[in-house]
Amino acid sequence: LIYAPVQVTSDNEFIDRVKEFLDTFKHPDQGFIYRQALQSLQTPQLDLFIEDIPSELIDQINKNPIHHRELLIKAAVDLSGKSQIQLKLISRTPHSAMKINEMSALDLEHLITVQGLVIASSKLRPKTVKAVAYCRSCKHKVEILLPFGVSSIQLPTKCLNSAQTEQRCPQNPYILNQSECSYCDSQILKLQDSERNNLTIFLEQNLVDTELIAGNMVAVTGILKQHGLQAFGFIQCDKADFQVINEGVFREFASKNPLEELKKMIAPHLHGLDSLKLAIACQQVQGTSKITAEQTRLRGEINILMLADPGVGKSELLKTAQLLSKTAVNTSGRGTSAAGLTAAVIRDQQTGEFMLEGGALVLADGGILCIDEFDKCRPEDVVALHEAMEQGTVSINKAGVQSILSTRVSILAAANPNFGRYDELQSLTEQVDLQATIASRFDLIFFLKDSVDIERDQLVVQKIGDNVMGQTVNQNYQFLKQYFELCRRKAPKLSEQAGQFLKDFYVHLRRNQSSLQVTVRQLEALIRISESIAKLHLRESVTLKDAETAVDLFKASTGDASAIGFSEQLTKTSSLQIAEAQKILKQRLVLQQAFNEVVIINELRALGLSEGSSARALNMMISSGEVQRQKGRVLVRVK
Repeated sequence: LIYAPVQVTSDNEFIDRVKEFLDTFKHPDQGFIYRQALQSLQTPQLDLFIEDIPSELIDQINKNPIHHRELLIKAAVDLSGKSQIQLKLISRTPHSAMKINEMSALDLEHLITVQGLVIASSKLRPKTVKAVAYCRSCKHKVEILLPFGVSSIQLPTKCLNSAQTEQRCPQNPYILNQSECSYCDSQILKLQDSERNNLTIFLEQNLVDTELIAGNMVAVTGILKQHGLQAFGFIQCDKADFQVINEGVFREFASKNPLEELKKMIAPHLHGLDSLKLAIACQQVQGTSKITAEQTRLRGEINILMLADPGVGKSELLKTAQLLSKTAVNTSGRGTSAAGLTAAVIRDQQTGEFMLEGGALVLADGGILCIDEFDKCRPEDVVALHEAMEQGTVSINKAGVQSILSTRVSILAAANPNFGRYDELQSLTEQVDLQATIASRFDLIFFLKDSVDIERDQLVVQKIGDNVMGQTVNQNYQFLKQYFELCRRKAPKLSEQAGQFLKDFYVHLRRNQSSLQVTVRQLEALIRISESIAKLHLRESVTLKDAETAVDLFKASTGDASAIGFSEQLTKTSSLQIAEAQKILKQRLVLQQAFNEVVIINELRALGLSEGSSARALNMMISSGEVQRQKGRVLVRVK
């Protein structure tokens, strides 16, 4: 139904026009939604979509939003016959809402819709709706009504009692009587968009919501003021909820050989790394989350660790993962704290109350958290990831604030080996300062080695040349984002054949485990990867072929990593070098004297010993208890 533009000149005309709109508006699919809502109103609340309101009414609302909001409520009350109605103005298309950094001075005092992530939510607090004050001289009573969106009380500077003269009552005579005032609930939110711009949101009356916590995605409609946005309504929306178009095209894509095509389409400017590109695709669609009979959540998120030599492309892959994900947060291990990862307790400047402000894990809820320089994280900060990576939550108990925040996030982390480059003689635990408790939470661990390969090096040079000359076509990831969203909606079931195959492989891993301990978490990881492979094919069940592909991917990553290490097949030369390094270390290291690990290994290298043999000799002394690690790279010989 299309309304012809009508000039609205008075409040009564505005109310009549609103009544006509509410009574005659017909949605193409849902019919007379507002007429039916007002007739069958169970609760005194009406949700009004701003896209449905005629343009001439929107123009009037923008002239004085707060006043015309009251007129909208009056029109709804008159039409419904109810004594009171609470109104919410919301948007049908929250994902097309304005970004925070797009707001300008032209939007001030106008009705807008902004979408963002809640990073902090205050407790409910009272806001004065009607103020009652008495003159301290003549006891004259005044009542001041504070309209929606107005919180400051302006008391008269002179007595308004007409029976008294100004000389008998002093200046500023009125004193507020709080026991006779009327109040409503109010709440403050801090909103953040994808580009880390913040906006303060003010909620009051029926709009407050105690269940709004850091990590919720909302689309807020309201009037923009200098100090923030006065909300007229909001809706919660899924971060990854956007419409999938051309579903037939995607199903045709899935019917061919989607895995090989995805390897070509993800980061096409990087040569090789096919297994890692496939792993990133699996991480985008995730496995299937499950709830057990004991109400325990089994995560479906896939976590990946890249342990790489410098210059192999791990930072580019981190950027690619961010571009592919609807929600992605990037951080660096060197500048990240435990509070920055989980949540910080901050003090509200207006009320002095403590409130939670979500960290990187909370902001990335439902998406991907990319952590570069993961090896630079302090051990006490890495501990903050334990609960988030396994249970998908973060428990906060600080400054009297207790809360459990949702962190259903996939982690893609990149780290460098301890001495900058990969060493064939060292095990996984020696390559990077990574505790077994955190390593076991990564489903896939990739070693990216910068090894000399003439044929591969020529292809890499050719690829770099094409990138520099502009011959490589820029990849448009919109197709992949749409495809991954369609895949993510699937929930394939594990078939009996696939399940038995994964069980047999897990038992084989347990019998033949080496430097990386194999636990039941590896079996759960195999199931998640198999489910993600099935999703990439848009299947309803996990087939044996999907399980085999998942096992191949596991072998190319974590399985390969677990085989890396100093085993019984050491060459005679390596054994002699390690023995020589141990002899020199025992001569040079003084009891109870601290020394730097890097410095001593560099000294051994200067004597002609390899870095790997020197590091292995030092680690053997640590294992035997001769040397103890104090903090970081600082060691002390104790016996």
